[in-house]
Amino acid sequence: MRFNLVFLIFLLLKPTAHAQVLPEYSGSWFNPDQAGHGINIEVIDAQRSIGFWYTYTQTGASQWFLFDGANVDDRIEAIVYAFDGMLWGDWDPNMRARQELGKLTIEFGGCNESHLTYSLGALGEGEISLLHLTEIADLECVTLGRLQGDWYAPLTPLEQAVSAVWNTTVAEDGSWAVPMLNQLVLSGQLMVDDEAGVITTTYTSNDPDAETFVYEVDYKTGYTLCATRDVRWWHGCKVFDEVLIYTDSEQGNEVVMFARDRERQKLELFHLMGEWMVEVQGFGPFDTVVMANGSFEFYDSMSCLWSGQISIPEEDPLTLTLDNCRPDSGPFDLYGVYVEPFNLCNSGGACVTYPAAMGFEGYQGPDKYQVTLVRPLPGT
Repeated sequence: MRFNLVFLIFLLLKPTAHAQVLPEYSGSWFNPDQAGHGINIEVIDAQRSIGFWYTYTQTGASQWFLFDGANVDDRIEAIVYAFDGMLWGDWDPNMRARQELGKLTIEFGGCNESHLTYSLGALGEGEISLLHLTEIADLECVTLGRLQGDWYAPLTPLEQAVSAVWNTTVAEDGSWAVPMLNQLVLSGQLMVDDEAGVITTTYTSNDPDAETFVYEVDYKTGYTLCATRDVRWWHGCKVFDEVLIYTDSEQGNEVVMFARDRERQKLELFHLMGEWMVEVQGFGPFDTVVMANGSFEFYDSMSCLWSGQISIPEEDPLTLTLDNCRPDSGPFDLYGVYVEPFNLCNSGGACVTYPAAMGFEGYQGPDKYQVTLVRPLPGT
């Protein structure tokens, strides 16, 4: 059956990116070999940028220039002005004198590099290579390096009700894979054109009939996700540091592809959702899925139905309330820990690293119980 890719906007023809001066270029720029002077750029809109050049006179006194210009393709073409006459404390604009010094051009080679060329009359002509020193909050340049690392993949492109959070890692080359139910694996590769400010990803699956597509993706910070009828992986709302999103062309709403916190400060139930392998007293493993509320069920080898409920108290260890089909058994509590990643070694010293594991111990009457849940390896 052909895999239905309704997850993102399908770009039948990927438009050629047009070089431009991006808002993300705003901030401070300098040359490390000439530390002590530099420029500050403010990209006002698509047509105009202004900036300030903090520098020195030919006798060593501090001075600054204002430049105001037009954005032309990937460069700023500006007129440079100097000001004097205004006295400290008075700040009388009638005393201010403005002098046009000449022109400068700043050509950008992406988010991190630019080249300044100037012609300032009596001050001469020259060129300076610049590096991006500081960025503006919420206007950080998105590079492939920024996208690397672990993400949550909160939504599924399948037309089915899946209440789970999938996990993925963006590798150094931008590749990613999302293992899902029924051994389905979604995969792709993120690419960043930092000159045009465009992020794209390839997208396919291990379904033999699946095609490979290219989609355009937006990067946002400080993004709030809330549960809806169709998005049951989170109850209530949560603010994530970073998200990769697309806009559903039919519904007009934003749909999250990946989301993450830069630092996971507190374990929450949604971290636990998805597929696990469970062992009880060394028997198993049995397949199960932890749901949004921390509940899960599985059948053991005797066709006995077990049910569990995980909770995360504020201070105490993880708690697991366990029950099974036996008439003489009742719910009982076990306490444990969450480990990420988890190394499992055999008696011969061979080890396998699993994405995560939870280990619980507790008593039902005089009997001690041990329960282990392990995240399966991708694609298994």
